[in-house]
Amino acid sequence: MPDGFLSRNNSVTSVEISESVKEIGSYAFDECSNLKSVIIKANIEDIKEETFRRCRKLEKVELPDSVKSIGEYAFTECDKLDSIKIPENVTHMGNGVFERCFNLKNVVIPKKMTVIPDCTFSQCESLKTIIIPDTVESVGIQAFVDCRKLKEINLSKKLSVIEIGTFMGCDSLKSINIPASVKTIKGYAFSECFDLEQVNIPNTVTYIGNCAFEDSYKLKNVSIPSSVTKIGDYAFGYCTSLAYVQSVSDYKTRTMASDKYKVRGFTIIGKKNSAAYRYAKKHKFEFYTSLKYMKVHTVKSCRYRIKNNSEVTFLGIANKKIKNVTIPSTIKIDKKTYKVTSISPNVLRNKGITKITMGKNVVTIGAGAFNNCRKLKKIIIKSSKLKTIGKDAFKKLPKKLVVKVPPKKIKLYKKLLKKQKINLNITK
Repeated sequence: MPDGFLSRNNSVTSVEISESVKEIGSYAFDECSNLKSVIIKANIEDIKEETFRRCRKLEKVELPDSVKSIGEYAFTECDKLDSIKIPENVTHMGNGVFERCFNLKNVVIPKKMTVIPDCTFSQCESLKTIIIPDTVESVGIQAFVDCRKLKEINLSKKLSVIEIGTFMGCDSLKSINIPASVKTIKGYAFSECFDLEQVNIPNTVTYIGNCAFEDSYKLKNVSIPSSVTKIGDYAFGYCTSLAYVQSVSDYKTRTMASDKYKVRGFTIIGKKNSAAYRYAKKHKFEFYTSLKYMKVHTVKSCRYRIKNNSEVTFLGIANKKIKNVTIPSTIKIDKKTYKVTSISPNVLRNKGITKITMGKNVVTIGAGAFNNCRKLKKIIIKSSKLKTIGKDAFKKLPKKLVVKVPPKKIKLYKKLLKKQKINLNITK
């Protein structure tokens, strides 16, 4: 079968490839929109790149045991594919083989595989379990990013590096045991793992990268072994349930986040006017006199933290699917009413939201709060009390974005935004 044999054919619904076929060309069935079933009886060794890419109705695939290699993006965006048996003789797969197979639930990696490439199971939102055999020595960048139902994963004992963003956005992952073979945890490896409560870092790890566990806000405690010599910027940023980070190493031999960066979500607890209090003020860290002010409260899919007896800070959204974000004037926590007076730094950064409504009590918008919200169409600011807008809070926003403010505050708010070196369409 030549390259592109039936590419973009809308008529074919099932395919059975006989034993006489010696080769299936690249993108042979690419974008066959109504293809539901594929049975391959041919004694072939290679499934080439993009062979069944975007066959969105494909539900059944039978591959022969002779297959040794699956090319890159071979099954990308096969939306209806819920299971597939990868032949045991497969030793190689290309990048993104099952990327965005939204219905794929369970996969067993063949024991002859040594590498799981970049983006192999990226955005497989229904994937619940994955078994990685001990033959695997490398798992690629973003191999399991946004696998939102993944609850359990067994990592290979030969793995030495957890790559950039490997498990980023795995919302349902509750615990992870990192094998003793691992030496490096790279940036964003477990960021946005919202249900992650426990992680065991072995004493073989020497480096924890930038934002490695950022936004894993149910993570309660972490023990950093003496082997760790460097922790990247924001490695535990916005881990707002983190009661403590226990370190057994000598801080003289460790490099932590540089002073030129603010460690997002980092909190110091102590007595007011103490040395700890002065240090927190100098370096702009959050400071509290009680653990009760660290607790994160979720109200109507939004997260808040109590600032004092009458005010709370908006910490972001608990549900990533929300497109219209409303920050209310007040909320109730344990039957007590609090004013929402501030928006924390970076809380909606890079999110796919389309509209933001701010309540009447917002005084402060933190740095980078709405940075790079590329789909944002409208911001409604109801507050007449807004005094401070942090650096880059409104950076990299669409040119057609409309900002609606109270009529009496147009001039003042234009001045505030002018200081940000941005020109937004501000209306009454």
